[in-house]
Amino acid sequence: MWIVNFMRKYKRRLKGVFIIALLCVLMFSAAAHAHRPYLVKEGTLADPSGQIVLKGKLYGDGIFSTDPVTFELRNRYGAVLANTPVADHVAVFCPHASFCWAFPYGSTNPFVSGYKLDSENIDWEAGSQHDNERESLRRYLNDSNEKILHDYDLNYPEFTKDHSGFIEVKKALVISPILILFDKFFVLLFLFILTIVPFFLYWLFFRKKWTSNGHLKRMILVFGGMVMLGYSVCYCIVLVIIGFTFSTPVLCVLVAVICALTLGSGFLNKTNRLNSAG
Repeated sequence: MWIVNFMRKYKRRLKGVFIIALLCVLMFSAAAHAHRPYLVKEGTLADPSGQIVLKGKLYGDGIFSTDPVTFELRNRYGAVLANTPVADHVAVFCPHASFCWAFPYGSTNPFVSGYKLDSENIDWEAGSQHDNERESLRRYLNDSNEKILHDYDLNYPEFTKDHSGFIEVKKALVISPILILFDKFFVLLFLFILTIVPFFLYWLFFRKKWTSNGHLKRMILVFGGMVMLGYSVCYCIVLVIIGFTFSTPVLCVLVAVICALTLGSGFLNKTNRLNSAG
């Protein structure tokens, strides 16, 4: 009986909660639908005969996590000449057909094998096995303004078990952390900025002398505490999204956080010395 009375009393509020929950379900259910695989241009290079070869990253569908990817080379016919194993990410350094490297990596291990293009054993004139794939890729290759191609004929890389054209070089794991950091440079920079902001907020609200009025000081401290608390919650949410949804390498997170903590601590120490000297 008390449940009925409770629902009658808070009918409008429960209705609002129900609508919000329904919208969340619709949003996440839409995200769960598989999208088409897509090919992103990473530039071009020339084969031994001088013909243009497309460098690209083929992405599948990770549903709730990052889309799995493979690095591949395609000729003017749309045929896949070489592709790497599928991974969460792939760092690429491929300026020339004779010197082309790829490093597929995940979010945990920064030391991964490198894959070198076996240019001498590639059939550069291979033809596409599917006519519709060939036509769509020809248009894609000929249009320099089109950077992404969405097409089911590309096939999902996560379902492709075989890879060819690249030779695994395990000794290359020595340089793989450097390439991973360069590959995720903007993510690293974003995390660095997010991590260093609290040091500035701490100085702004708790160290900087705005006024000698005790009442205003307390108001500034309370407001600063609320800002710091809200920022901390947002920071944790962003870390979860970047770490889980985008499978950001732990190495990038650690480097960004350590650099920000070091610089932020130095900033606070310097301001303390200046305040003491003043």
